[in-house]
Amino acid sequence: MAASISQVPFLGDVEFVETLVVQKGLRLTSDIWLTPTIIESDSLNVVNLIGNKIASKYEVEWVISEKQEALTSSHSIVKVLFAPRTCNEAAHHLAKLALCHPIEQVWIE
Repeated sequence: MAASISQVPFLGDVEFVETLVVQKGLRLTSDIWLTPTIIESDSLNVVNLIGNKIASKYEVEWVISEKQEALTSSHSIVKVLFAPRTCNEAAHHLAKLALCHPIEQVWIE
């Protein structure tokens, strides 16, 4: 299990930021060879975009296509799943913690 916090600049599109967060999670799991991997997001649209269940918005299209390619070409088992915020309070607390800490931090168990 791994978790991390880092500040991501908000550029006016919540889905874009959520996609960048998923991208950071995928990069972390790849860097530490964590497999199988399950990344949970409370953004249903981002999960559906990555899973090709809905059409991509132009702002996040390049990040989404990169993630789709990484997921299909990966030899490891990777899933990106929707988890409502009420079911994942730890992620919500980590997001709030990131607002107060400008330095990226990673925890690996």
